[in-house]
This record gives sequence, C-alpha cells and structure tokens, in this order.
Amino acid sequence: MKQKRHHPWLKHLLGVSVLSVMLLGVLMMVGHRRVSADEYQPLIDALSKQIQDKQALVKQKQAEGDTLQNKLEAVRADLAAARANLEMTRLQVSQNKARQSEVQRQLKKQTDLLGENIAVVYRQGAVTPLELIAGSQNLSQYVDKQQYINSLREKINQTLDDIERTKKQLDSLEIDLRIKENAEKLQEKGIAEKESELAQLLEATRGEEQKYREMVKSDQAQLNTLRAQQAAAIAAQSAGRTYTSTTDYPWASVEPFPSWGVDPWGFYYRQCTSFAAWRRANLGKPIPSWGFMGPADAKTWSNWGRQFNMRVDDQPEVGAIGVYGGGEYGHVMIVESVLKDGQQVLVSEFNANWDGRYSQSLWPANVLTYIH
Repeated sequence: MKQKRHHPWLKHLLGVSVLSVMLLGVLMMVGHRRVSADEYQPLIDALSKQIQDKQALVKQKQAEGDTLQNKLEAVRADLAAARANLEMTRLQVSQNKARQSEVQRQLKKQTDLLGENIAVVYRQGAVTPLELIAGSQNLSQYVDKQQYINSLREKINQTLDDIERTKKQLDSLEIDLRIKENAEKLQEKGIAEKESELAQLLEATRGEEQKYREMVKSDQAQLNTLRAQQAAAIAAQSAGRTYTSTTDYPWASVEPFPSWGVDPWGFYYRQCTSFAAWRRANLGKPIPSWGFMGPADAKTWSNWGRQFNMRVDDQPEVGAIGVYGGGEYGHVMIVESVLKDGQQVLVSEFNANWDGRYSQSLWPANVLTYIH
C-alpha cells in the first residue's frame, strides 16, 4: 500500500509567511521612524535558522535521491538481465519451432516411405506359408523371404516409435519453453513496474531537493537584504563618518579581504576587533588575547572585559573601547574624543561599512558601552 507523501515545504511556506509579516512590520516602522539595528536581529536570526533547516532538508533529499538512484540502477541492471533471458528463451522457442518443422518434413518423407513398405508387407502378408514354400525354389529361399518380411515389420515399428518419441520430445520442449517464456514475461513486467515506480519516486525526490535549494536561495537573498539594512541602520547610529588612510594599523593593506590572517590577539585582519585590540595596545592599554579563548565577536567584548576585571560602564572616556551590541556581530571602536558634554563621542574604527577600511565617526554616547 502506498503511503501518503508529506510535503514539508508547505511548512516552510508558512514559516516564510510569518517572516514576511515580521518584515512587513519592520518596513511599516521604517515609514514612521528610524529602525534600530537591534530590531533587524530577530528577523536575521529567524531567517538564518530557517536557512539552516532548509539546507539540512536539501542534504536529506539529496541523500534520499542518491539512494534511490543506486536502487534504480540496480533494478535497471536486473531488468536488462531479465529481458536478455526472455530474448534467449524466445530464441529457443523459435529454434524449437524450426526443429518441429524439420521433423514434420521428415515425418512426411518417412510416411511416404512407410506407405510403400506397408504395401509390400501387406502383399507379402497376404501369402500363406504354404504358398511361400510353393513359390520358393528351396527351403533356404523361403527362410530368407520370411526373415525379410519380419525385418521389414520391425523396421516399420522402430521408425514409428522413433517418430513418436521425437514428436513427444519436441512437444514437451515446446510446453516447457512456453512456461519459461510466460514466467520470464511476468518477471520482466514486475521489474519494469518497479523500475517505473523508482524512477517516478526519484524524480519527485529530486524535485523536492530543487525546491528546497530554491527556497534557500530566496531566503539567502532576503538575509543579505536584511543584513544590508541592518548595516545601514548601524551606520545611521553614527554621523559624519570620514575615511582616511592616516593610521599606523600594520595590517591595513592585507589582501584579500576578508582575510583569514590572525593578529596577536586572535582577531582577523582588518576587522573592527583587530583594530581595536591593536589601538589599545598602541595607547599603552593592551587587552588580553581573548580572540584565542572562544567566540569573541564585537558584541561579546563587554562580557570579556568583565571576565578580566576591566571596568565596563556607560561613561565615555578617551582611549576606552566603545562597544555597540546591535547587529549580528556588533561593532567595537576606540574613543578619540568626548564631545558635547559627554553626549557625543568621536571614534576611530575599522570595517564600519563591511569594507575593511579605517574611518572616524561621531556616535551618540548613550548607545555604546565602554571598556576602560
């Protein structure tokens, strides 16, 4: 009995609808007020989780498809063998028919000869022994005639027996071959049906795999859009950003970007974390190399500072590390000046716009946490 096929991609569509409603809510907020980077994060997290789930389903369907493909190839090999056997049996049937035709021809020939022999026997058989003796010149001739008649009768009987035996053998062989042919037809039909079923199932599975791939592609495009919007929101938190190459940061020109090269504190070159760690050391306020100790994205730095008994608060100070906890990774920078009676800070930073460049910008002091 065939089982009902469930389509988990319908569940995905429901998930997309929920995310779409959430995204619509964010867009409506954009029309009324500035949306903070933090408000994008739930959407990014949910969509990232959804992408992971769909990628797992892609792998699952790919594995199922590969298994079905292997089974299908095995069944097709069985089908080819069954068809070869059937063709061989049909050839044997054809050859047997040819032999039957030849035997039939021989039967006709033997029948004609038998007819002549039977006539001779009949004529001889109609003569009485006395007549045979009278017609013989001597006793020896009589004996020869009698032996000839007996030999002819035996030959006729033997020929009839041989013909009957050959006919029975061919008839029996035909029956066996027909039974074998019918059995092989049924076997070939069963394998062909299994091959067709597996082929359809494989096509459906590959189709589901492709649907999930398309869903992942669509979700990834949405995720990229959300991250870009979040980056724009992060940039909007600051003001008057200016780019300059005036910095002694030693890895400013490392290519390519992003880079997998790691600085002495455990951070990738040209990331905000690497610059902040280097700048603090340059100011004579080095931080521990917590980049080697565990997950150390910018948004985790406040916790790392507390673990190493560094003062962490909301009071801006020149040389302090400014930590912005919004977004997927957060952002860290170094306070260069405190302005407007502590309401604003001028910071130096790297990779503020995901471009691996040095810049300076103005931030509202109250959106940052400071590590001293």
